[in-house]
Amino acid sequence: MIENIKILGTHHYPIHKFTQHGLHKVDDVVAVETPLLIKLKLPDNSIENLVITMHTPGHNEDLVRGFLYTEGIINNLDQIVSIQNGEAEMLVQLNQAPQHLAARNTVSTAACGMCGKTSLDAIKLVRDFNLQQYQYQIAPETILKFSDKVRAAQVLFESTGGIHAAALFDCSGELISLREDIGRHNAVDKTIGSMLQNELSAHEVILFVSGRAGFELVQKSIVSGITMMIAVGAPSSLAVDYATKYGMTLIGFMQATRFNIYSHSERLILEKN
Repeated sequence: MIENIKILGTHHYPIHKFTQHGLHKVDDVVAVETPLLIKLKLPDNSIENLVITMHTPGHNEDLVRGFLYTEGIINNLDQIVSIQNGEAEMLVQLNQAPQHLAARNTVSTAACGMCGKTSLDAIKLVRDFNLQQYQYQIAPETILKFSDKVRAAQVLFESTGGIHAAALFDCSGELISLREDIGRHNAVDKTIGSMLQNELSAHEVILFVSGRAGFELVQKSIVSGITMMIAVGAPSSLAVDYATKYGMTLIGFMQATRFNIYSHSERLILEKN
């Protein structure tokens, strides 16, 4: 499976590399970015184009499952009758019409999880969650090992140096699953789709993301019931506000020896000074 992802997710290009020793012709590996159209087949047999997302091929069914769930289009996987995987499109047959189908423009780029939505109401959470009721304890020393474990498992990043990762860990620090994509929100959707497909408890897993903690990633995590999110980069103010409001532990600026806790630190075993 890893080898298939590697083939699908990369292209090789002949390039010129300049170094202190001069100009050289080399073969370079670049992460694939390609459009994927997600279409819905509704119970009345009508077909609706939902969105075009710029993505990296691989785990496309996980991407679709995660996207439909985190966008509130489905409430559980039982609403999906089938997923037809085409070369550049995915056709998802549903057994009931979506309750939340926000109006969208056509294209969502790899850089944006909110792109395509056409109203402010469309970016609000479509489900009410109180994640504070789900409590566990994890040691900071366990969290500090996450980055190295993710980096060691990043097949596409190792080849291209230009791709995002999202990963799930359990409370003991074991890596459960990892997905990569040129779009950070796609990587999260793939990971959440995998979580749903494998019937993992969202309240007992920790989401790690390789980039910053933008609002759209925090929103997807909260909607999915994930109680802790750890980001290598910085959070936004809206991300912190939502994590605080809905009871999610949000950690940012993850480095080898330190990190910042922005909300709900009670899930960490801490010695308070």
